[in-house]
Amino acid sequence: MTKLFHAFLAFCLALAAAGCSPRAADPAPAEAAADSADISAAGQTQSTDAGEINASVLVRDAADPARSRILATAALGGIELYALDGQRLGRTPAGDVASVDVAYGVELQGKPHTVLAAVDTTDNRLRLFTFADDVLTEVGARPMPLGFAGEGVCLYRSALDGAHYAFIVGDGGEVEQQLLFATAEGKLDARQVRRIQVPSSLKQCVVDAGGNLYASEETVGIWRMSANAESDVAARLVDTPGLGHLD
Repeated sequence: MTKLFHAFLAFCLALAAAGCSPRAADPAPAEAAADSADISAAGQTQSTDAGEINASVLVRDAADPARSRILATAALGGIELYALDGQRLGRTPAGDVASVDVAYGVELQGKPHTVLAAVDTTDNRLRLFTFADDVLTEVGARPMPLGFAGEGVCLYRSALDGAHYAFIVGDGGEVEQQLLFATAEGKLDARQVRRIQVPSSLKQCVVDAGGNLYASEETVGIWRMSANAESDVAARLVDTPGLGHLD
């Protein structure tokens, strides 16, 4: 996990150096294959207080890319905050967090906020925080139990209705889609809109700008399905060990 985190940090540093500029259109598959390359670690953060890490996410500062931050889970140490040079800036208690993701422009009381979603495996629940001025503030309107052992979370803003959604993937093959919405008190709540099931454990997920949800199923490969809550699931296996490109 340490090597993976260092590789992720190298990507963060490269992204920050590029000024967090908008990404060009994705290349054709053949071009992508020709241009693909391994990513080597270019630096590292200080060690977490707990000496462990489960996941991390880059939180972009569009106005000042150098002030972008890395938020990393630290087992029972909660969520730790790092500058791009790897210096630890602070820690927020959040239970035992397995996964985190970030969304931008989430409106609370008429103002846009940067929101962090976290899966707390201490009691298997979704937790929601706003992030501003290097401070995480929990804004969940209520406890949000998942009813299953969550492993990963990814956030998505629908181009169809502008709403923000959280996808939580689970140890039992669950994919739960929840709609995030603001309350009159300036908090965030969530409600389930659908649940999808695959045969074995899911570990990670991500949603692209085109509304495709990708989820990694242990020992099987990577699935793709529509992130649109109103669409058919139509899950498709896009890569797999042995028959595909995965080891």
